[in-house]
Amino acid sequence: MRAIVINTFEWPDDKSGGEKTPPVLLPLMDRPFIQHIVEYIVNQGVTEIDFVLCQYPEKFKSLLGDGTRWGINFHYHLVKEPSRPYRPLRHLDLNDDEKSVLLIHSEQIPGVDIQEENPLGGPDGAKADETVLYCREKEGTLLWTGWGRVSRHHLKTIPDNVDKAGLFEFLQSAENGFAEIRKITKLLSFRSHTDLLESHRIVLDKDFSGLLLTGREIEEGIHLSRNVNLHPTAQIHAPVFIGKNCRIDKGAVLGPHAVIGNNSVVDARTTILNSVIFSGSYIGQALELRDVIVNKNRLINTRLGTNIIITEDILLGVNYEKKKYGLRKTFLPRLAALLLLLLTLPVIGVTALVLKLFRRGPLSSKITAVQLPAKPDKALWKTFDFKSFCKIRENKPAGDENSNSIGIQGPVGWQDLLLRFLPGLFTVLKGKLHLVGVGPRTVSEIQGLPEDWRALYLKSKPGLITEALVNFGSMPNADELFSAEAFYTVSAGPMYDLKILGRYLGQVVGLLPKPDREDTLRAE
Repeated sequence: MRAIVINTFEWPDDKSGGEKTPPVLLPLMDRPFIQHIVEYIVNQGVTEIDFVLCQYPEKFKSLLGDGTRWGINFHYHLVKEPSRPYRPLRHLDLNDDEKSVLLIHSEQIPGVDIQEENPLGGPDGAKADETVLYCREKEGTLLWTGWGRVSRHHLKTIPDNVDKAGLFEFLQSAENGFAEIRKITKLLSFRSHTDLLESHRIVLDKDFSGLLLTGREIEEGIHLSRNVNLHPTAQIHAPVFIGKNCRIDKGAVLGPHAVIGNNSVVDARTTILNSVIFSGSYIGQALELRDVIVNKNRLINTRLGTNIIITEDILLGVNYEKKKYGLRKTFLPRLAALLLLLLTLPVIGVTALVLKLFRRGPLSSKITAVQLPAKPDKALWKTFDFKSFCKIRENKPAGDENSNSIGIQGPVGWQDLLLRFLPGLFTVLKGKLHLVGVGPRTVSEIQGLPEDWRALYLKSKPGLITEALVNFGSMPNADELFSAEAFYTVSAGPMYDLKILGRYLGQVVGLLPKPDREDTLRAE
């Protein structure tokens, strides 16, 4: 069976500003809504899908690819007008045996069995060349879900410049041929923020079947993905879903109906119920979130109908202006760096000699990093040189995947210790860098960060060892990196820094497990 998926819907009340994300690329539980649609129909026998796109086609193609991931073929069609996207349907090259196609508008998923022989539910059923439209009745009004099995005749005679309402009217018009209406009772929808929240609630309550989800159900209604750090005093009230690489701190209360996206942090004594936290978000201390959607520092309250940006001081629960990293704060790190250098100078010398003899190119590499903390005004930024025996990585914004441009592209180990950490102690000794902090970045890397992330980063302190390094390895993705830096910024202190340093050294010598980097590049 062949399917045509219309991906041109946008929220009419989206006032978020900046670059928008198509609603269907936002997650439902553990993966984007559009990915659920693909898996839902592939599992019911669809073998070829045509996607009709308008804006951000690169985002859809990057996520979905060419279909080989699911063992089928994908085709992409671009249209100029998002409200009238049906022109490509008339020009599809259908095989002779394709009497009808499955038409889908991707902002909704009705609970239907597209494989059943009698989709109308009547004694005679529907023939393969007849049109079937799936609708939902709400307050006495029949609403089309945007899904249907459309006959070849209807497909080839769709009028030009028709919108969705006009298409529905055309398909059910008696003069255009036979079309049957089938009422459905179960529906997932991303047509609004309220619908998004309600769809998560439906899935958590197990009122919709046929979706693929990761994570294991440790208790009835409590789903945990891998590498979840759950404090013993945290309370979980089913149903709840927690994505991979999340941290739930002491005294936190989750649920009922709470969804925590991958690589997120919920700090101490925070309560979250009937809410969705998107991937890579940090939730500060002692907050109460109810009926909201959180996407990093954006807070959407579906009950009040508000969509606002929260400043990092409120979101993270820290007054950063009180944090200073002057001479007194750098004394202990500099003293520790001096002692470590005295102990390891012979090792550094031998490493330099070996590299000089056996490696081509310059002995050391250097990046010019920005001193932290720093003011938002770029003109006031000061810089310092950070040298190591590592090679410079490709020059790209830090928000893409890497914490900084210089480092080992591999797991934490002796190579990282010898080539980056030990030479970096000289920079710590100068007072420009700490043993533990956020990764040093160049001016261009900082400018490449999103605005909220950049503001967070500029109020932190730079270090050789980072939260992201010990938790996600040397090549974290953007969500992992943001959540790690947000968590570290509010947790930084002598004891916490000592804990991270100990974890790093434990990973180097093999006493502690290294971060598992398997399947972190794509959604499951």
